[in-house]
Amino acid sequence: MKKDLTKNPTQGIVQKTTAEDVITSFYGLDGAAAAIKASSFDVMEEMNTIIQHARDPDPKVSLAALKQFRSVMKEITNNNGMFATIQQTEVVNENVSRTMSSSTLLSNLRNQNGEISNQKEIEQKHEIIRPKERT
Repeated sequence: MKKDLTKNPTQGIVQKTTAEDVITSFYGLDGAAAAIKASSFDVMEEMNTIIQHARDPDPKVSLAALKQFRSVMKEITNNNGMFATIQQTEVVNENVSRTMSSSTLLSNLRNQNGEISNQKEIEQKHEIIRPKERT
């Protein structure tokens, strides 16, 4: 019986990597992307899993899953620029003013600003400072 002499196309090729390359590869996108692609894992599977756990009859499981669901939904809205930082300044007296910043959904902000009927109300409504940066 004869052995198959088909050669491996990568045989004999050695790619040298430095210790720095190995360590920094954990902080790059390539390795994680390749693993996700190889496993066919996607957002739909992630959400289905969280929803299944949220419907679990055990309250410890369902409450933790609901917390995770809210966290993922907030991350999705943040990453898609659906939140904005609003800033309100109130003048207490001639020497003192107070400024508050908070985040809100852009759709809520647009709805509130859409209810403006005159210029004086515009000054009392929220001003969109900037969309929240993606992390």
